[in-house]
Amino acid sequence: MRLLPLARAGSIAVEIITQSSGTEADVLAVFDRSFYVLTEHGFVCVGMPEIGDGPINALIGAEERPKSWADLGVFPEAKVQIAGGRLSFGDEGAVELNATPVWMPEPWRAAVPGWTAAVAQVKRALAAAADPDGLARLIASDGKGASRDVERAAQGPVHDLRRGLGDVFKSGQLTDEVQRAATLLVGLGPGLTPSGDDVLGGMFLALSALGRNDVRDQIWDAIGPELDMLTVPISAMHLACAADGLGAAAMHDLINGIVSADEALVAVALPQVLAYGATSGADAAAGIVLACEAVAAHAAA
Repeated sequence: MRLLPLARAGSIAVEIITQSSGTEADVLAVFDRSFYVLTEHGFVCVGMPEIGDGPINALIGAEERPKSWADLGVFPEAKVQIAGGRLSFGDEGAVELNATPVWMPEPWRAAVPGWTAAVAQVKRALAAAADPDGLARLIASDGKGASRDVERAAQGPVHDLRRGLGDVFKSGQLTDEVQRAATLLVGLGPGLTPSGDDVLGGMFLALSALGRNDVRDQIWDAIGPELDMLTVPISAMHLACAADGLGAAAMHDLINGIVSADEALVAVALPQVLAYGATSGADAAAGIVLACEAVAAHAAA
């Protein structure tokens, strides 16, 4: 059996593996750089270092890189035995959690005067580079020029979020308009994490950073019970993490760069975010823009 020590693991991944000790899990999906293990407590994403840190990510050290996941006995629907901090894949291989450093994101930075200029910087980049198959182009263009089915389906909900979030900030109470708009975005679009989910995840993270956990939590309380019916399980897991203020490391860096008006950090983090999936990173960045603009507009009112 080949045993691979993990280089780092996100805090939620560690919690899930610890809680799942003594149980059997399943490999749900396998990709070139990562695979997802479904336990009775949630998903863990085991991956190569280049997928980056995240709350449910468990990263193999670069020097331990296998030639293929099949060499470890990893394939879709393979059974995984979890015991003693180890995930074992039959007799072929295992990954070891014991003594693995736990990753947690850097604390949110405080917003500084002029931080909205960085929002505009991100928005311009999205308008220029966003894939039309997602929702980033729609949001970066302020809801104009929808040409794809997913954009047309999202046009109304995005407009209602833009218009309605200010009312929620003002009253402190979730409105029917915002609840409906957020619910309509859940599961919208194709992929492992649909575009609408990615937008909401980015929005949750930005609201966390900008001190509007109250609004984030009310939206989550409204859509959380509907996730099983409206979206795919892996995406629901990522949304749940975002609703706790936890996302991929580059997402945290991007938001921290925005709120602290650190153009250099934004310039480094944004390409890393855009590299997530086919459209996932751009859609999440668009959700950040949407939330940041709504917070800024409320503050200026």
